[in-house]
Amino acid sequence: MAQIGKQAHARVFVSLAFADADMARAIEPFAPSPERRLRTVKVLADAGIEVGVSLAPLIPGLNDDQIADVLTRAKAAGACRAFTVTLRLPAEVKDVFLPRLREVLPLRAERVERAILEQRHGNLNDARFGHHMRGHGERARVAEQLFQLQCRRLGIKNTEVDRILPRAPRPTQGMLFGGTPGSKTSS
Repeated sequence: MAQIGKQAHARVFVSLAFADADMARAIEPFAPSPERRLRTVKVLADAGIEVGVSLAPLIPGLNDDQIADVLTRAKAAGACRAFTVTLRLPAEVKDVFLPRLREVLPLRAERVERAILEQRHGNLNDARFGHHMRGHGERARVAEQLFQLQCRRLGIKNTEVDRILPRAPRPTQGMLFGGTPGSKTSS
């Protein structure tokens, strides 16, 4: 992996939605703990691989108050990049997430669901391109500002979701016939 990182400029992102291990276990019972994920970040960083964290899903009313702690712990483990993705609940996820939330956090479930609806214009999901990764409204704006502030404070590069992977040059017509990028061929 380290060799690939050096030769191909590979980056690895580790999902780290929670700083609170008990909450993480309650919501994601079969997923690795935050501590295990942070150890993964450290192992990768120590091997010389550029590593970041994906604070995802960011769940309004549930883990948005953990942004600073997640980023601080990720930086201490060696993360140099981060991005966040707001929770959305398409049908197949909604039918798992909401009952789980109501079961393990019954006193917070209604408030969390209401916050999700607020960030998704009254829906649990917004699949429109350019809208599905971010929440909308005041709470989402404040969470994004906190995320950006913490990234700056810690020296973590705030990586936008759609800019994670380097993009290959788009082929031009000239490239299709043996030209170089940007060249044009006459017919």
